[in-house]
Amino acid sequence: MRGRAALLPLALALGACVSPGADRGLSLRPDPQGLGVAGSGGLVISFGRDGPGALAAATRVQGKSPTITGPDTCRVARWRDGLALHFAAGTFSGWSTANSQAGELCPL
Repeated sequence: MRGRAALLPLALALGACVSPGADRGLSLRPDPQGLGVAGSGGLVISFGRDGPGALAAATRVQGKSPTITGPDTCRVARWRDGLALHFAAGTFSGWSTANSQAGELCPL
């Protein structure tokens, strides 16, 4: 029994590893209220959501980790496809692409 209990943290950690969203037909769609998750049946990563949760969800869908820059008060997570998520005071506050933006953006 003790051996099984020792494996529980490992099993939980491996269960948290999710295949890239693209492999499941998911993609992020910038929206005036946040980010829609196309292919999910209507899930949205809304502005005001806790920063770490929003970043983890977006990273799972993107399938790759972003480059994160900026001070703790206003951080930006950028992916190679041009999508950037902005986080002010620990919450998801905005997004930007080469052609569009919404929400509250960090000064660049």
